[in-house]
Amino acid sequence: MSMHMDDTEAPPPRPECAGRRLRIAFVVHEYNRHHGHSRYVAELATRFKRQHDVHIFAASFEEPNPENLTFHHVPKWRANAVTNDLSFFIGAAWKVPDSFDIVHAQGFCSPRQNVVTAHMCNAAWFDAIDRFHVPQSWRKRIYRAISTTAEKLVYRPQAARRFIAVSHRVRRDLENFHGLRDQIRVVYHGTDIERFHPRNREAWRATIRQELQIGEREIVALYVGDWQKVGPAVVGALAKVPDVRCIVVTRTPSNIILSDARAAGIEGRITLVPPTPEIHRYYGAADFFLFPTFYDTFGLVLTEAMASGLPAIASREAGASELIVDRENGWLIQNAWDHEEIALGIRALATDEMLRNRMGSAARTSMEHRTWDCVAAETLPIYYEVVAETKSANR
Repeated sequence: MSMHMDDTEAPPPRPECAGRRLRIAFVVHEYNRHHGHSRYVAELATRFKRQHDVHIFAASFEEPNPENLTFHHVPKWRANAVTNDLSFFIGAAWKVPDSFDIVHAQGFCSPRQNVVTAHMCNAAWFDAIDRFHVPQSWRKRIYRAISTTAEKLVYRPQAARRFIAVSHRVRRDLENFHGLRDQIRVVYHGTDIERFHPRNREAWRATIRQELQIGEREIVALYVGDWQKVGPAVVGALAKVPDVRCIVVTRTPSNIILSDARAAGIEGRITLVPPTPEIHRYYGAADFFLFPTFYDTFGLVLTEAMASGLPAIASREAGASELIVDRENGWLIQNAWDHEEIALGIRALATDEMLRNRMGSAARTSMEHRTWDCVAAETLPIYYEVVAETKSANR
């Protein structure tokens, strides 16, 4: 069993201040429901605004229901990744006051916070890039030097009272690369189990397959995300299993992906789709999900696929793989990018419809208990811990 239940912290004692109305400030680069960090904040803010005073500090806002939320614009210079991060950090220092009970920042985006969610550990990410020999441009090397240095400012014991890790893999990264220990709490991401639902298969399978010129009876794998994380692994494994098609939803330039596919002799079996807000339709069109990533702190697409009733082939390098019980609600790869091991999983799922259905049904069931309501319920006690500690320290 792969789920990390044995090392999950016991709930702390309920602080005396628990239950009182809080003034909460979220600090995030962009506020929307489309991208990981942004969606995380939007989901929590939507739930907390019912009983608390919630403020959002961000460079842009996209909210269909802004009632009971207060927005504050933080300026930033978007010339490149470095100026984007540093200018927002400086802007947040100027904009975010000390008057909140909780200032909840997302990684490196504010010098003033008492709760930080680690969505990413750049030091661990670049370490994985080195281990898997992923090419880096000179721009990425410059960003690496700056981002890993800047990260040390945020992931140090004095920077916040609590650090929320989105998986146990992130917790280990924070411990190994930044020396954090007792201040870390693990709270897995949630999933919108109504949007990502097995009924999307009936609603969208035929339509999407017709649009992509894929036959109804063809076996189709799906990958969603940055091709860099899985490219060689996906084409290498598919080359060993004939007749399986793969839909790739990504912003990676098509020439890179098609070049990899051509080199592996599977160019005709790869169908490219640009990023889309209607991603749930593509989960409905696939037979199983591929996620043999060499590094991912969580991987929301993995839990979205599982909630959609898709069996997933995932590497243990993904934080969300901690929610998979091997061969029960998913298929775990022990060694990321091992073509033979990935091909074994593809072959098993491609040739056994009963296995796909059983595993997909179990995946859905496991996600029904991992909603955003659960995330909010697990996060709020952390806030009260911080408020209680702050109060005690100020006596």
